[in-house]
Amino acid sequence: MKISDMAARFGFEMLTAPKDSEIEVEGGYASDLLSDVIARAESGNVWVTTQTHVNIVAVASLKELAAVVIVSGRKPDEETIDLAKTKGVCLLGAQSPAYEVAGRLYEAGKWGAPKGKPQKHNGGSCRLNPTKRRGWSSKGGREMPKGVVEKKVEQSSEFTPEQFAELDAAIESFRGKSGSTIRTLSKAQEIFGYLPKEVQSIVAKGLGIPMSEIYGIATFYSFFSLVPKGKHTISSCQGTACYVRGGKQVMDELKNLLGIDVGGTTADRQFSLDSVRCVGACALAPVVRIDDDVYRQMSPKKLKPIIAKYSDSAEGE
Repeated sequence: MKISDMAARFGFEMLTAPKDSEIEVEGGYASDLLSDVIARAESGNVWVTTQTHVNIVAVASLKELAAVVIVSGRKPDEETIDLAKTKGVCLLGAQSPAYEVAGRLYEAGKWGAPKGKPQKHNGGSCRLNPTKRRGWSSKGGREMPKGVVEKKVEQSSEFTPEQFAELDAAIESFRGKSGSTIRTLSKAQEIFGYLPKEVQSIVAKGLGIPMSEIYGIATFYSFFSLVPKGKHTISSCQGTACYVRGGKQVMDELKNLLGIDVGGTTADRQFSLDSVRCVGACALAPVVRIDDDVYRQMSPKKLKPIIAKYSDSAEGE
């Protein structure tokens, strides 16, 4: 079934046009959890969701989805629409709730099923044109693409053999399970402190998925870092409540005091600086979090003595 045919048949509103209206829809996936979609949706799927924020475009582009159906009459904002147009991601609007839309798409998928054989589905996923599930091994993990030569990954002297052994154990533990990529990367970052290229390569080889997909996930989620993290992580909330109460000025002063930008780490690896959208403490805005410690009603003048408490010299006293 082509996207244009699907939109016409079910009365979906074409919010943004696809790169190619003749693209064949190869399946469907219904979920509002982005990590779930990244882990389990397949290229060519239609994604049914209530989400409208800009990140749905990033996920759809990363997974090469045929289209995103936004249900329950919800409308994406202009930023989401503009990015979808730039990326060539097809956004469709539906008035019906997710349960109904997913059910109608699932029933439509039976058109292509061989006679006498029921439509197969896996969790929230169903294929509109059943074929052999491409790129998956009998063990549940993805197969390496044909023609790809497996190369031995050089192990940096920065890390220990014990760390790499722990990573191998994590890969073996998560392989073939739901959300294996994100779970493995999370464990890898816990082991190494960040996700250097060599670690990404080991995970890609171990899970049997392209390096490009590993990199896409690692750069999409803000909690992953591709650079060494400091001993302490300083997070400044830039959500609406914090921002209007001086959050920007607090962030500017943090950059000035640390001499780094957001996402950076000081040369002595003492501090890393992050920006977060919300810490769930709007009444205490503006908020700064250092590791697990939350500081409320912050101002630029309060920052220097607080940061000083976390320096090596202060901790040694």
